[in-house]
Amino acid sequence: MKLLRRSIVLLLLSVASLTCRIYAQAGRDELALQNTSVAIRAAFAKGDVTEAMRYHHPDVRKALSFNKVLIGREAVAANLRSTTSRFHLEFVDN
Repeated sequence: MKLLRRSIVLLLLSVASLTCRIYAQAGRDELALQNTSVAIRAAFAKGDVTEAMRYHHPDVRKALSFNKVLIGREAVAANLRSTTSRFHLEFVDN
């Protein structure tokens, strides 16, 4: 009976420890996501295409409309350069 109790206590402590680590990681992930959001918004506001592209996957697929899908960083960067040469982009709400 003592072995069963000890096993249960050990199991509960292990689960509690794991849960704390998961929540700690989630907090770090949330902070990293917020920092990334701020950085990419600043890049768009400055018209800094090179900086904005740092946050895009190499095989990015960006649908601009139902019949216009850009594939790859170069295609997205070219479109973004064209857009920023004509417009000022700024996120006002997300």
